[in-house]
Amino acid sequence: MKNRKLLTIASLLVIIGIIIFFVGFANADFNIKNISTIKYEEKSYSTNTNIEKINIGDYDMSVDITPSPDDKIHIKYYENKKRKYIISEKNGVLDIQKEKPSIINIFSMSIDFNNTKLSVKIPKNYNGELIVKTSNNSISISDINLGDVSLTTSNGKIHSTNISCSSSLELKSSNASIDVENVKVSGDIICDTSNGKTNLTNVSSLEDIRCETSNGTIYVVDTKCNYINAKSSNGTISLDNFSTNSSIEIRTSNSKVLFNNISFNDKFKITTSNGKIKGNLNGKIDEYTINYKTSNGDSNLPNDYVGGNKQIDFRTSNSDIDVDFTK
Repeated sequence: MKNRKLLTIASLLVIIGIIIFFVGFANADFNIKNISTIKYEEKSYSTNTNIEKINIGDYDMSVDITPSPDDKIHIKYYENKKRKYIISEKNGVLDIQKEKPSIINIFSMSIDFNNTKLSVKIPKNYNGELIVKTSNNSISISDINLGDVSLTTSNGKIHSTNISCSSSLELKSSNASIDVENVKVSGDIICDTSNGKTNLTNVSSLEDIRCETSNGTIYVVDTKCNYINAKSSNGTISLDNFSTNSSIEIRTSNSKVLFNNISFNDKFKITTSNGKIKGNLNGKIDEYTINYKTSNGDSNLPNDYVGGNKQIDFRTSNSDIDVDFTK
């Protein structure tokens, strides 16, 4: 009887809570933003000074980098009493920094459903350095020609599309994915995340590509570079229509490695455990020198095979190796 009364009281409290929420939502015109206790003021900043470096530091805010409609840099941002930006220019450097919150503001109770972001529009042929750091949100960049680029966030996606870099491209995140699409880079490309997948599609680098993640997949499609090193744990690594001037090095665990239409000149090395190795390589088998090792699995490759200068070194355990050649 006592348990039944407690259950009845709990049910009534839930119903009352739902009614209160519905009334409050109705008073907010059924717009989730109107429930927010945080109010922002939209602000803007523009400059046509000769800027060679843009340095952005933010937190708890997404950052969106897109082309400018003219030869100026345009910034749109949102402030309130607790969150302010400091924007300055000096010696060709544009610095955009959000002030760190006070201890009181960190522990203050607030509700924020506003879809605010830091928007920076850069001339399409900027060709300068860009550094972006934020946290707990995403970074997006598209349709710009740049120099050296570094994008870093945590708990947020990084999406880069239709850009070119005359130097290097470095992308770092955690607990989220990294997507790179239609990108040309003269220097190295570095993608580093955890608990998230990495996707490279139609990407070219004159130097090296290095991808590392944990508990996530790595997919590389229609891509070429000088050398690639891809590492994951508990995630599949897949290369499709990929070419490199020198070598390919793949390492994962507890998952498979797949490849299709692959070209390389020096060495193709795969190391995995508890996952199969399967794919096809361009050319004839006699173009390759082959060594492999597997335990508790089968292989259709000849071992200790001496052919051409291209070296194959495949290692796995508790699974099979299945490789075909196009000729």
